[in-house]
Amino acid sequence: MKLTGRDAVRYFARPDPDKTGLLIYGGDAMRVALR
Repeated sequence: MKLTGRDAVRYFARPDPDKTGLLIYGGDAMRVALR
């Protein structure tokens, strides 16, 4: 699953309990670290 923009913010606010893991990747390491 690839989430961008508004969908990503919504997912981080309320993650899907059926997903066992999540890989957060991005070009700006500091923004990724803050998630």
